[in-house]
Amino acid sequence: MGKWWWWVPIPVLFLIPVFTQDGYYLGIAITCFIYIVLTLTFMLMMQVGLLSLGQCAFYAIGAYACTLLVMKAKLCYWLALPLGGSITMAITALIFIPVLRTRGLFFAIMTLCISAIVAQIAGNWESLLGGHSGIKAIPKPTAIGTIDFSSRVHYYFLALIIMVVTIVVMARLARSHFGITLRLIRDNESLAQHVGINPFRYKLMAVSIASFFAALAGGFYAPYAKYIHPEVSSIWDSLYVQIYGIAGGLGYPIGGAIAGTVVLKIIPELMRVAQIYQPMFFGAILIIVVLFLPHGLVSLPGLIKERWSGRSERLGH
Repeated sequence: MGKWWWWVPIPVLFLIPVFTQDGYYLGIAITCFIYIVLTLTFMLMMQVGLLSLGQCAFYAIGAYACTLLVMKAKLCYWLALPLGGSITMAITALIFIPVLRTRGLFFAIMTLCISAIVAQIAGNWESLLGGHSGIKAIPKPTAIGTIDFSSRVHYYFLALIIMVVTIVVMARLARSHFGITLRLIRDNESLAQHVGINPFRYKLMAVSIASFFAALAGGFYAPYAKYIHPEVSSIWDSLYVQIYGIAGGLGYPIGGAIAGTVVLKIIPELMRVAQIYQPMFFGAILIIVVLFLPHGLVSLPGLIKERWSGRSERLGH
């Protein structure tokens, strides 16, 4: 993500509403932005070797926390959004103190259980969380000047800003001493301990940061959809986030997250692939990636360039 051309699409995305304000296409883009954020948080945890199946649990906690702060505590949305993320981060840290004692497949199963527990709590706590009926009529974000969120364009820009901020932070973390330490722990935890690094501390920090940004996405989704329910903490959506990251390329925590999400989220939608055929589409993409693109979809441009250069050299001779 250090190459300048990775950032070229960002200003282009800010110009899209100039060319089209069609609600359908803006809706696809907004959904894609949300899932890019979730996939980036999954990739952050994978950098330290934590296979998570519960990203949507963070997303759901953030959505409910932000909504309750606005509707019950009567806080301004712009204060409730980061505060909801902070509350999610605190809850996540408490939950994961024992969970991080597990490893590998056991950790993945535990995160899956957490996602199911969050949905169960939301479904049964009717007095506060609305139960299985959810929370309806969630108010719009507080207006900023002429931006009153009466149009989907306004939500588009907010989702885009949240995504860009997440990308910038995750890119900085990946290149920082913190990111290097995470990968050292993933590759050789015993060596990390030997040189004085506390793996548990870094894992907890990675999970907490991931939960904060996933919660921001949830805090955005609540007023955008105007309705949240227990299925926000969907196990299937968490699994899709994992597929986006793996297909995009686990070795590229930023580019892989973006490439995998864009290809696997937008293409089926634009092709209007029926919901029942989407798992088949994802399965086919994963098989292709495993067989022909071991470094993920993000490595495809480099592979094409390499093959084209080799072909040009052969033709030159």
